[in-house]
Amino acid sequence: MDTIDYSNLNRQFLFRVDDVKQSKAKVAAAFVNKRVFGVQVVAHHGRIQDFDDDFYRGFHIVVSGLDNVNARRWLNLELVQQAVRKRSSDDDDDDDDAPAQWVTESLITTINGGTEGWKGEFRVMTPHKTPCFECLVDLFPKDPYNFPICTTADKPRSPEHCIVFVMDKVWPDKYGKDYKLDGDNEEHIKFVMTHAIEHAKKFSLDDKAVTYKLTQGVVKRIIPAIASTNACISAACAQEAFKIVTKIYSALDNFSNFAGDDGCYSAPTSHNLNDSCLVCGNSTLEVKFPSGKTLQNFIDYIKKDKGIFAFYDRPSLMWDDDDDSDVSHDSEFIYTTNAAMNDDTLLPKIMNELIPEGSSMLLSQPQKKKKY
Repeated sequence: MDTIDYSNLNRQFLFRVDDVKQSKAKVAAAFVNKRVFGVQVVAHHGRIQDFDDDFYRGFHIVVSGLDNVNARRWLNLELVQQAVRKRSSDDDDDDDDAPAQWVTESLITTINGGTEGWKGEFRVMTPHKTPCFECLVDLFPKDPYNFPICTTADKPRSPEHCIVFVMDKVWPDKYGKDYKLDGDNEEHIKFVMTHAIEHAKKFSLDDKAVTYKLTQGVVKRIIPAIASTNACISAACAQEAFKIVTKIYSALDNFSNFAGDDGCYSAPTSHNLNDSCLVCGNSTLEVKFPSGKTLQNFIDYIKKDKGIFAFYDRPSLMWDDDDDSDVSHDSEFIYTTNAAMNDDTLLPKIMNELIPEGSSMLLSQPQKKKKY
């Protein structure tokens, strides 16, 4: 859903000055369709979350170049869910221990490419055959501007510290936590820059280092893009797609890390499936939640959590009644976004009234239906 900015023009070859403020997807598609004979690129300008499951099911391969980790996590969940497990014709002997077979038509391979300055990575992921994106999300670097408030307030050592202090303390104190700081609003950036300069002077730091460009970069969490890194990673992604489509050679064994600052050094690495992965794993995840809170509180916690539940925007919950408890849910949904199945009277009930402490619950993300 992104649009073209002047800063995009120096690191790619699809856009021109006249394209500024237009849709990146539409302009790129038009350029490629005109340049490459026989290619038919269809552009979509919008949020990836707004497309239904049938849209994603129509692809053989997905090449992901999304610009943030949460969007990649959401896409990974969507594509893993497309893999439907069922028994093969040879396993119709009621043997519950027989291994389930994956329907190959629903296994959509993702080629994931990303860059950060001089560094980049690309990986090939096939649901339940290789680690999914969520399996390895802990390997990604944390927010480079996530500093402790004690450092930014009392012991700032850099202009970035001063800027983050204004963002975390001065801005919410003046405007409240609900008024969002907009990195594209010139007045907002000037406010942050002005107060960051004051904070720098207070601690005898170089206030001239707090510039408008640096301030906007910190507010928007911008890491400069380097054209050569982008070229290397995009070429690698294209090569993997070519290998998969033509079967001319086996695809990458799921992961390769590129470090351009070390002299174009690349280290292919293999990882194992993570059985405890919340998306593609099979083991139980232990979550501690106050038993005195309501079911509505728990649903809100799932929807708003920025960690393990970051991608569940429409959760469904089922209590896995595998004991002899007198609670009579019998593995029925205790919450679902399906209006025909949902019982809103359960939402204000206390959690320990609904399920015994220590119970197992099944969490899923219902697939979206077509919108007509």
